[in-house]
Parts: sequence; structure tokens; C-alpha cells
Amino acid sequence: YDIFTAYYGGRSRGLVVKAFLRFAAYNYLIKDVQTPGSIFDCLYLEIMKGNIDDEISRMALLMHFAKLDRYTEDQREWISDSVGRFMDAGKLLPFYKSFKSFIKLPQDVFLKTYLIYKSDAGKQVQVKYAFDTGSRQSLTYKTERLDEMIPGMYIKEFVVFHGERLVYSVDDDMLGTA
Repeated sequence: YDIFTAYYGGRSRGLVVKAFLRFAAYNYLIKDVQTPGSIFDCLYLEIMKGNIDDEISRMALLMHFAKLDRYTEDQREWISDSVGRFMDAGKLLPFYKSFKSFIKLPQDVFLKTYLIYKSDAGKQVQVKYAFDTGSRQSLTYKTERLDEMIPGMYIKEFVVFHGERLVYSVDDDMLGTA
């Protein structure tokens, strides 16, 4: 990361910059790799210049911003626009709650529990789940498919009531069909 930051130096250098930043965004968002803030500064600049506009990079930058306390006016505008575009596409994620002070969010994001599973893109990921109420009754499991929100990120929304606990297992052994 240090070598890239020195190489970048605030100036876009084409494919090397684009490839590295997209790779870093993917690793951060899908592989949960710790990534320095300086990389996100570079990513933000490249997104603002229009050099990078893929979903994974934009979502990774949003996730990074969700962990910060303050934003510039330009960042707020970009966050509002990006969250709006993702929500219009049906891509609602729980970390959007971090932006509730300046973005109107649907009530669903506050009421639902989100199961987020990360793996390779294009798989058929299934979740086997039940709701445990603490009683000694045997659990009734259901199996459903997780939706691939963006490549490699699979999501299922649940409504979990007070006193319930979501019990689940995930199976991603089945490869998707192209």
C-alpha cells in the first residue's frame, strides 16, 4: 500500500492505478482485508474523476465512509447520490444506517436483520435457517437462496422478533450457471 501511495502521488496513471484500486476495493469489501485510509483517498479521487465506476469500488468506498464521523460537503453529496442509486437498484445494506443523519432511509433497514455472506461471485448460495425461541421444541428449518447483491456478496433479509434467535448454516458448494 505504501508503494502504491508513493507511486500514485495524486496523479492518475491509467490502468495500473485503476487495477490496483479496484483490487484493493474488492479485497476490502469481499475479503475483509484491512486497507489504509490513504487507499480510499485515492479511490475517492479516481471515482470523482470518473476513472473508476464499478459497483464493488463504490460499495467499498461507502463502507469505508460508514466508519468515519465527518464528511466534506462533496463527500456527503457523493454518499447521498451513491446510496440513492444503490437503493433504487434494490441494494439496501445495513451500514447505510451510518448516514441516517443526512440520508432518508426506508424503515426496513432499521427493522430487519441482514445475513451477509461473502464468497466467490456467481455461486448459488443457500441458507438453511430457523428461528429459536428458547423453548425446547425442535426447530423447523427452511432452505432459501441468498441473493447476490453485488459480485461475491450474498444477502438475505430476516425479521427477527424479540425473544427469537436466528439459527442458520450456509452452503455455497454449488457453482452457479453462466
